[in-house]
Amino acid sequence: MEGVLRSEGFRSVPVVMHHGHRSKRLELTGLSKQHDLRVLLDAPLHPVGLAAQDLVISCKLARVLGVSVGETLSVEFLDGRKLTKTSRVAACIEDYVGLGAFTDLQRLSQWMQEDVQVSGVALKRDNTREADIYAQLRRMPVVSGLALRESMQQSLHDLLNRSFFFFSAVVLAFASVIVAGVVYNSSRMALTERGHELASLEVLGFTQREVCVLLLGEQALLLALALPLGLWWGVGLCQLLGPTFDRELFRLPLFLGPWAYIYPVCAAVLAGAVSAWMVVRRVGAMDLVAVLKTRE
Repeated sequence: MEGVLRSEGFRSVPVVMHHGHRSKRLELTGLSKQHDLRVLLDAPLHPVGLAAQDLVISCKLARVLGVSVGETLSVEFLDGRKLTKTSRVAACIEDYVGLGAFTDLQRLSQWMQEDVQVSGVALKRDNTREADIYAQLRRMPVVSGLALRESMQQSLHDLLNRSFFFFSAVVLAFASVIVAGVVYNSSRMALTERGHELASLEVLGFTQREVCVLLLGEQALLLALALPLGLWWGVGLCQLLGPTFDRELFRLPLFLGPWAYIYPVCAAVLAGAVSAWMVVRRVGAMDLVAVLKTRE
């Protein structure tokens, strides 16, 4: 077909994999030896090849079945002659959607005692001929469906971004309110407890700015000391929440980029600045005579 630069056939068959008392129903995918369009990657993102007689499974499937690299699995085919074969696990790959199991396409056909067949084809297209390729594929009765990698990725990214952006915005708003309340309450308590001392300093000639620096300097120091501890505690909470996103349907790895630290620090500093501004206003409106007459 004009515009198709490369094509790789694959075959997916339903199977039940057994290891000891554990079993899991999924699809076993047979790939060609040169599977450049369906690259299998391990945890460090290194390509993993397919051995002639072995299986490559996802790390999540390995945890579900309790199997490790080098051990054997029993594969029960649900199509064709419904045979049962055993095979060694050659490697584990890190995928984040579903449970995957892969083997060599020719070996899969031999297991099922059938000629080499394909249930789908991965295509590398010429972007300038994209519309023509899709039009031809839609006219083919043998083609039951089309899946576009870019559209699937964009749809998944949009869904995750909407969900996590809303959740993060709500959490950030509540966290900012809590930080502002804690900082303001601490500053107000310090102002109440030391009002007599601060008023005495103003009477002795200290300016309001110098008095505010003395009052808020302590709060700024406490905030600076609390930020690293809060970040460390937050990372620990994220690690504790990690298993909740480790499911068979999808898995989200924990990745903490620079903005994961910049957002909370900026929120805490902004909340502290707003609280400090409110306290400064109260210091400016403080009645020195009334404060000095108040008994400690």
